[in-house]
Amino acid sequence: MNAKTQQEIVIVNAEKIHGLGNQQGSFKKCKACEILKPVSDFYALRKYKNGSTKYDTLCKPCRRPIARELRRIQYHDHPEQYRAYVRKYRANDREAYKATDREKHRRKKIRVMEAYDGVVCACCGERHFSMLTIDHINNDGAAHRLVIGNGKKNVGSRLYQWLITNKFPPGFQVLCFNCNSSKHINGGICEHKLEEPSTTISEESRVKRLEMHGTPERVVI
Repeated sequence: MNAKTQQEIVIVNAEKIHGLGNQQGSFKKCKACEILKPVSDFYALRKYKNGSTKYDTLCKPCRRPIARELRRIQYHDHPEQYRAYVRKYRANDREAYKATDREKHRRKKIRVMEAYDGVVCACCGERHFSMLTIDHINNDGAAHRLVIGNGKKNVGSRLYQWLITNKFPPGFQVLCFNCNSSKHINGGICEHKLEEPSTTISEESRVKRLEMHGTPERVVI
């Protein structure tokens, strides 16, 4: 038995005896995956007056699917009670809930954009994250939002979750809000592409637009 194995056994035995982990750098063995991990990888269950902390027996990756399934069962069996619990939770610390919700949305948005050629506008090259959105290439965004939003146009982050669930299907691209809005106003083509061959929309759409309205005048400010 090497020194590292002996040290791991000592740490695990200490955790079994005390059930605590109050020192930064302490380790604990997950009962599910049986891997020795830092206590920061476990949820804190209780803090004692002496400064010690009791941690969950399962690590966070092992606990999350169990907690998710439990919430699903609770919602299915007692929907009204579950909704009341969620409302109470949100009301108790509304700002913290909003911050958590924003962070979840940000991570979903980044994950989706990385799957569609990166966090950059496919038209003008804009890279500021707050200025980017997902665009429906075939200009069917309104109809699609009604479908995934159960009749509601404002789907929020539901679109990003839908893309993740459906394994990032084709027909979508990353655009900045300016290009996305310009594409909507100009009948499916961004102002940037009216005089140039486009890599983000079909050539047929560009020609059709020019035949209908002619080449627009550029306004330089």
